[in-house]
Amino acid sequence: MASLAPAGTETKPPVVPPDWEAVLDQIEAGLAACGLAANGEGGWPPPYVVPAGLGPLPRELAGRAKAVLNQVRQMEDRVSVMRDGVVAGLARLERSRPSSAAPPVYVDKLA
Repeated sequence: MASLAPAGTETKPPVVPPDWEAVLDQIEAGLAACGLAANGEGGWPPPYVVPAGLGPLPRELAGRAKAVLNQVRQMEDRVSVMRDGVVAGLARLERSRPSSAAPPVYVDKLA
């Protein structure tokens, strides 16, 4: 639809900064999805990207934000332990693999 304002005077809709409560809700939802994935009950969510233009954290949300940060750190620790277990398992597999292929036992002389 064409604007009725004179050229060069169009107004842009105001940019609404992201809401800290919504951001904390999204992070908590991502943590819940990570918990399910860590238990083998779903896929891992994509990495969370903090929206631009968020602004300072409102003082009244500081306690909730601190609790969410603690949950994030606990999930990081849990994933780190899982990663270490995978690395150790792969190392055991590598050590149990024969160092060279065994020679064939039967040779097909007709082939």
